[in-house]
Amino acid sequence: MTNNSLKIGSSKNNITIRRTSKGLDVSGTYQGYTLGVGPGGAYTGVNAKGIKARTKLGLPSLGGGLFSRVIPSKLRLPEGISEEEAKSRIAEAFKTFVGNEGAVARVSLSCEFALVEGTFKSDNSFLFTGPPGCGKTELIRRTGEALGVPAIRIDGKALTTRESLFAMVDKANALKFEGWEAGTPKHQCFPVIIAIDEVHLASRQAQESLLTATDASQLRVALNGKIVYTTHVTWIFATTEPSRVDDALKDRCSEVQLDCYEPQEIRQILINKNKIYDWPEGVMIELAQAGRCNPRTCLDLAEDTRKYTKLRSLSPEAALVIVLEERSIDKDYLGPLERKYLLTLFRIGRATGYNTLKDHFHSIDTRTMFEEVEPHLVRRGLVELSSNGRILTEVGRTLLENSPWSSKDELERSEEQSPVPEEEPGTSES
Repeated sequence: MTNNSLKIGSSKNNITIRRTSKGLDVSGTYQGYTLGVGPGGAYTGVNAKGIKARTKLGLPSLGGGLFSRVIPSKLRLPEGISEEEAKSRIAEAFKTFVGNEGAVARVSLSCEFALVEGTFKSDNSFLFTGPPGCGKTELIRRTGEALGVPAIRIDGKALTTRESLFAMVDKANALKFEGWEAGTPKHQCFPVIIAIDEVHLASRQAQESLLTATDASQLRVALNGKIVYTTHVTWIFATTEPSRVDDALKDRCSEVQLDCYEPQEIRQILINKNKIYDWPEGVMIELAQAGRCNPRTCLDLAEDTRKYTKLRSLSPEAALVIVLEERSIDKDYLGPLERKYLLTLFRIGRATGYNTLKDHFHSIDTRTMFEEVEPHLVRRGLVELSSNGRILTEVGRTLLENSPWSSKDELERSEEQSPVPEEEPGTSES
């Protein structure tokens, strides 16, 4: 102890108390917590969640369970790895990822650079775009594996403000207290991926509030009662509707387009999930077509098919026939929702905008119709998206005329129905 300072040191504590012209100054750490002087001569400890605990300055009161969690005083990153080791880790992370090779190559390059440089974060944010079931969520998970960091997934619908976002990040124990900035607790995010699914469903205010967090020149967010630095965060946004994402946020991201899977790719995905799905190629192609080439839907069909093969001693071909019949999926691999969509377009009899078509679906989930069913019908050439709206192609019309579920009488009655009023200009969404 000197005339103006007192130092207390141990394996856990390193506290210095100094007398200054403005009073006593407390600094150092106590059980891993950084200490600072608060109002009225009180010292303040901040735990991992940024909650302040205060007491009047005095050494006896430093104990007594005031601070309960031990955290490192500084965030330390591991050193970078060799280029060879980085390539090996990335190859392992993506080796069973099927399809969208270009998207994987772009993400892999960013991951390799981050590993070699020792930043363990992508040098740019990503916006993954594409229809449901094209692999966006799986690519996020694999990116986390490649970087060796956890991925915090957040639903865009739940994102209302940046406070709500970082409350979810804090709940995942991804924030580290690192001291004070102008009297406000300062936190640093651990190396993580913050992935926001369906970011277009987040409020416009919430999207705009992410600009400073993703801007490479700032990487800082001022919240109510704390400041958070996102220096070590890899941001990934996923959307099925990129046109509804804030333009300024899109400008801060590298857009990575993912395409729908082909039937052969679905076959490989299912085999990767479980070798038991390695059935004859014809069965797998039928299953993929019936499931709209959506991995989740196809996996559901495959699992029920497997159960029939086991419980009824059926061949995969016979089991799949039963599964499709139970779901009212016909020989053209069209289910009730596909048929509803096609018949609705036929009955309207003209190019149809989003709002008019939506009104005809009533209780049907419109997201499923427009994000899954419609793209599937467009890929099959049954529906075309024009500048004026959706129209039934000649292939689609021929299929209707020859399908058992759309009799000639029904089609003739549909043509005789009164025409639907024209949509007002600007209500068509292609």
